[in-house]
Amino acid sequence: MTAAGTVRISALAAMFVLVTASCGGDDGSARPSASPAATASSAATTATTATTASPTSLSEIVDGIDPDADAAAQAWTTVFDSTTPVEAKLAFLAEPEAHRSTLEAYAGAGQGVGGITLAPTAVEVEGDTAMITYEVRFAGNLAYGDQEGTLTRGPDGWVVPTEELCSFMAEARVPCS
Repeated sequence: MTAAGTVRISALAAMFVLVTASCGGDDGSARPSASPAATASSAATTATTATTASPTSLSEIVDGIDPDADAAAQAWTTVFDSTTPVEAKLAFLAEPEAHRSTLEAYAGAGQGVGGITLAPTAVEVEGDTAMITYEVRFAGNLAYGDQEGTLTRGPDGWVVPTEELCSFMAEARVPCS
């Protein structure tokens, strides 16, 4: 992790207020990655990266080039979209039932800012690990760019590990169970 990667915002919730008040734009600063790099398996590498810096839909991210990367991006987007129903998110979590109350609280936090999304801008799949580069958006407005997170391949597809979920929720000041 770089020196910039060790710096964390201490109050993402406070940023909700700032972004809402200013209808936000990117001030050039970026929230550092909230998650440690995951160890990839020794399986073959498949990489897919986006060509657009600010996608407006999932189809602009990887555009069907790699179905595996598409599935990882979809799992990420589903879990971290505060407007997506909790039931739809559970299939994409490593420990789904343990985080139901966390997801409900996240939905409430998102309502306060017109919705929170973590929009993937690039996906790199290596074995059973997917590295996601993403933007944090409040009410569709860019708040933080060039963030990184990881997913792991579960028996039924891509899942957000508990550590990843709880790391972001800590930044959002949402208790993680």
